[in-house]
Amino acid sequence: MGLSVDEFFKEHSGNVGLRATLEPTGSPDRVVVTPWVQGAGCLCAAALELTKDTISNLTPTSDSHYCCGKMLRVVALDFKTGTLPDIFVQLIGRAMQDSGGERRSCTAACDDQERECIQGCEGQGPGCKMGCTRRHEQCIQRCRRG
Repeated sequence: MGLSVDEFFKEHSGNVGLRATLEPTGSPDRVVVTPWVQGAGCLCAAALELTKDTISNLTPTSDSHYCCGKMLRVVALDFKTGTLPDIFVQLIGRAMQDSGGERRSCTAACDDQERECIQGCEGQGPGCKMGCTRRHEQCIQRCRRG
C-alpha cells in the first residue's frame, strides 16, 4: 500500500545532503561545518560551529579543498533537524553575494546543490529527487529576494 502525501513529507523532510568541510574545535562534542560549493570552494563566511549530534550521517566524497592553509576533505552531510539545511542555504547565498558574487552566483550555487542532491539520491525512491527539486525552487526564491 502507498503512502499518503503527509506521510511522504514526514518521512523525507528530515535529511538534506550538504557538501561541506569539517574541522575539530577545542570541544570534544563540537565541530566547525563550512559549506563547500563546486566552483567556489569553501564559504568560510557561512561556517557554523555545531554539536556533533546535529549530524545524522557523514559520507566522504572524492573532493578535497585547500583552504586557510589546510587541505580539507569535502563530505556530504545529513542533518537530524529539518531546519538546519535551510540555514545553510541562506548563509551560502549571503556568502556568495558578500564575496562580490552576483545573484546569478547564488542561483548557480542552488543549481550545484540540486545536482549534488540528485546524485546523492542514487538507489533511493523518486521522493528523494522530488525533495531536491523542492529545495532547489526554495533556494532560487531566496536568491531572488536577496
